[in-house]
Amino acid sequence: MEMRAPGTVLAGRYCLDEVLGKGGFAVTWAATDLRDGGRVAVKELRLDRAPDWEAIRHFEREARVLRGLRHPRIPAYIDFVAPEPGPDGTFLLVQELAPGRALSRRMADGWRPDVDAVRDIAVRVLETLVHLHGLAPPVLHRDITPGNLILSDDGEVMLVDFGAVRDRIAGQSSFGSVVGTYGYMAPEQYQGTARPQSDLYNLGATLAHLLTGRRPSELPHRRLRIDLGAATHLTGPLRRWLERMLEPAPEDRFPSAQAALDALRACDSEGPVPTVKLGIEARAEAAPEDRLDIALKDGAPGEARWLAVPIGVGFALLAWSIAEGAIKRPLLPLVFLAVIAVSLFILKGWPLIAGGTAHAHLHLDREGWFLERRVLGYRWRQAHGPLSELRGVDADVRSGRGARHGVALITARRGHLVARHLDEETRARVAALVEDFLARHRD
Repeated sequence: MEMRAPGTVLAGRYCLDEVLGKGGFAVTWAATDLRDGGRVAVKELRLDRAPDWEAIRHFEREARVLRGLRHPRIPAYIDFVAPEPGPDGTFLLVQELAPGRALSRRMADGWRPDVDAVRDIAVRVLETLVHLHGLAPPVLHRDITPGNLILSDDGEVMLVDFGAVRDRIAGQSSFGSVVGTYGYMAPEQYQGTARPQSDLYNLGATLAHLLTGRRPSELPHRRLRIDLGAATHLTGPLRRWLERMLEPAPEDRFPSAQAALDALRACDSEGPVPTVKLGIEARAEAAPEDRLDIALKDGAPGEARWLAVPIGVGFALLAWSIAEGAIKRPLLPLVFLAVIAVSLFILKGWPLIAGGTAHAHLHLDREGWFLERRVLGYRWRQAHGPLSELRGVDADVRSGRGARHGVALITARRGHLVARHLDEETRARVAALVEDFLARHRD
């Protein structure tokens, strides 16, 4: 069956004007609603072009999900038309027509956004994903590409084409389907699985395309990662943020769209770092542009808190043994119990006590840097040096068990741990502040 001609009226209501896009088996048209003269987008699936029933199932799921969505950056659902029985039937999905043009079309015409424009696009898309992923169940788009983002002349960004949408998070299955666009898909999507972090990878690959002018599949790769260093001059916190969006393993990306959005906003934050939850305080004092002061409170590890009971029991037994032994017990059991109690205290009791009172103060200025530590009121300078020796900051310091828990300054010779047991948001903010300062003041 040939392509329909402009002017064709479908369902006795929608007059086709021009083709907006073509997918693997569907065509999207800009059309006019003859009932009220409004402009709409009509997505058409013709049964003779559907490769299998899986394509029809995806189309029906897209309509079902869109019917329940309400968001200013997602074109509103208007209508769904199922075909009459027969080989020439046609499914129609009708939505509001998003104002503007797809990013892919703009780039084809020579448009090249600067870093600020790309960052603004990222913020707007992430805000949309926060809404989608926060629904019950979460809605995963799975196909965020330049062709599915519509940019209006006033800078608004609309997310369209939910043909790959999934409204549940499914594990790997032999019946899983690979849905998405090659190059933009997260690695786990090739296995038929998807999770909220998959949308973050899709968005990261799209941003890399906008910054470089090259499709992700055309960019150099190193150890399964897109090598941004060889393709763009992006530096500082924003580059670190984008690299994390593009981590091949989903657990190494941001844990949520909200976390990615918070970290992105912190990339150029000049204000104080707010106090965060979980008892871990972080603040950056207001200071001139040539100075940065960051104060952190380091919480005790969770396992140390649980050991307060055996430590207390150990000391209670020690006290009882001393009292009893002073009269009639031999000395050896006392020594044995004392060794156990003191060992528990050194290994686990000290982190419990000191962790609740430990503070770290990081200072940077044009001349150099220093890191101070304060525990139980005692204060000492732990490390210091010239600013030129700092190579960056590592917000991915891991414990012996592999869990992220700290942030460290990196010099030519070693790394200096600033604080431990920090949450995701605090690590990202500290890294962004330090990277921004170094980018502005390091020779």
